[in-house]
Amino acid sequence: MRTTAAKNWVASEASARMTSALPVWVPRKKDGSVDLRTAIGRAFASHGSHKVQQREDYWHSRIADDLFYRLVQYQQQMSVPVLEPTPVRETPFLYDECRGHFSGDFEASIPDSIPHIDYCNLKIAADESSELGRGSFGVVLKGKWNGMDVAVKKLHLDQLTKKEKDSFRKEVVILANLGSHPNLVKLYGYCLNPLCIVMELVQRGSFSYLLHYCEDPEVEAKMTDGRIKKNLVIGIVDGMRQLHASQIVHGDLKPQNVLVTSDYVAKITDFGLSRLRGKTSSTVASRQLGEGDEERASVAGTAGYMAPELLDSTAPPEYSSDVFSFGVILNEVICEEEPYSDQYANFAGRGPFGAANYAKQGKRPTISYTTPPAVKRLIEKCWAAEPRARPSFEELLDLIIPATFRIPDSIN
Repeated sequence: MRTTAAKNWVASEASARMTSALPVWVPRKKDGSVDLRTAIGRAFASHGSHKVQQREDYWHSRIADDLFYRLVQYQQQMSVPVLEPTPVRETPFLYDECRGHFSGDFEASIPDSIPHIDYCNLKIAADESSELGRGSFGVVLKGKWNGMDVAVKKLHLDQLTKKEKDSFRKEVVILANLGSHPNLVKLYGYCLNPLCIVMELVQRGSFSYLLHYCEDPEVEAKMTDGRIKKNLVIGIVDGMRQLHASQIVHGDLKPQNVLVTSDYVAKITDFGLSRLRGKTSSTVASRQLGEGDEERASVAGTAGYMAPELLDSTAPPEYSSDVFSFGVILNEVICEEEPYSDQYANFAGRGPFGAANYAKQGKRPTISYTTPPAVKRLIEKCWAAEPRARPSFEELLDLIIPATFRIPDSIN
């Protein structure tokens, strides 16, 4: 939707079909609800012409397929041990390295121990097949380096300010020092021209993709298993334990920033560039969506996981804001609905932080009636209005390990 005329036509179609079936050309998630990642999907959602709470019907239809039913039965018979937490590493030097500022040569400010990679040595397909994801920071591409599959985060900015260089340096240093943790993405190196971060390729894609978009029967059968979901959640907690123990606040924890390996291990990514993301979001959004769509893109993204106290603060986020985000993620994993999906039409036109302002009023995403009581209490603790009332990730680990994650009722 690059032109005003195209946007106006889609808006009129969405308004005219508020009570009728969606046109076949509207992008959807796997359960039939509109895809909020797309401009067309957001246009229909903002007019209320989309369906929510369809996941139960979706599982009913999937389990009717004989092949899928057998895959689910096979998965339920498999042994899935509870993930063992990783001991927290002491990193007393990392705090100073991440918050140190450079003067003079930018390249010289990055520790020599972190590999500098010549971009010419990366093999990346020239067509769209290499693109793994796109966001306000830039684009993530699939490539090869030294015979390995890698993910290359290529930034949109050609010239960086001093603060932006500090943010880039921060992410590289964090990944270099903590990437050996099984629940944090591993760094291979960085490029300076163009500016890129070269990381391990995490095979299954994002947690958000597995929950809402992936239609591979074998993967879906795995994701119906509450034990698999529980291990993924434990992995998020474990990775965040290490970050917080290293005095690092993620600041943008959401399912899109949790990647999943072929063995269904969660790996957290995309920390350290929050300032850069904020600086470039409107520029990138206008390239992708058109000048008028930036706020809708934000409503469907970060704002839904954002702690409401951040709206009134110019200070850096506290650890408790990550815990709030985790509570929203945990609820999404249980109910398999994106946060505030039933309120999206009410957020349209209320600015990029409509969901966060809604949370500031004491509102929260809907908790499914199927959520086990102990997990429901845990979710509510995480997104408590008072930041000091939220548990730490260290405390969360002890609370989640004994918790039970049910498979969808429709699968039984």
